[in-house]
Amino acid sequence: MSRVGAPFHASTQGGALAAACGVAEAVELARALNQLPAKLIVYAIEGKTFHAGAGFSLEVEGAAAELLIRVREDLCTSSRTTSPQ
Repeated sequence: MSRVGAPFHASTQGGALAAACGVAEAVELARALNQLPAKLIVYAIEGKTFHAGAGFSLEVEGAAAELLIRVREDLCTSSRTTSPQ
């Protein structure tokens, strides 16, 4: 599982995200159009097998469960820091 928080520069990030050209290109396009939000979090799970019908590996299933927990934590933290006092 990977979590990349802003500021985000697609050309300088390594790992699984570098292979996801669609994400990197979309982020750079948003930046070029001055539409990139102040904070951007990209969550990614790197797969191993992409054969038709292969299903998820145990590692991917475990990472997905961890990711769900992380997203919930981030959402809770974000809502506490952005809610009016």
